[in-house]
Amino acid sequence: MFGTYCEVSIETLKQIKLKYIEDYEGLVQFLADFHLLKHPPCLLAVDGLDHYVESGKAVNGLTKAMRLHFLLNLILECSAQHLDTS
Repeated sequence: MFGTYCEVSIETLKQIKLKYIEDYEGLVQFLADFHLLKHPPCLLAVDGLDHYVESGKAVNGLTKAMRLHFLLNLILECSAQHLDTS
């Protein structure tokens, strides 16, 4: 994929929506409420997952491994729900 030129139409680019989520709690809330979205995206990409897992502050006493496991389970649930609705 990298290094490959791909021409994309402006209509396709207009359909791309970005959402900035600042911290672990915000990401958990977004993923937990994912099923409430009126028009869920067909692709969910989380860039820098390690940023959320390795945040400097303690998050409810959860270890990094516990936070990662919880986020991955939420992402899996979002994916399973999307597959059920399509």
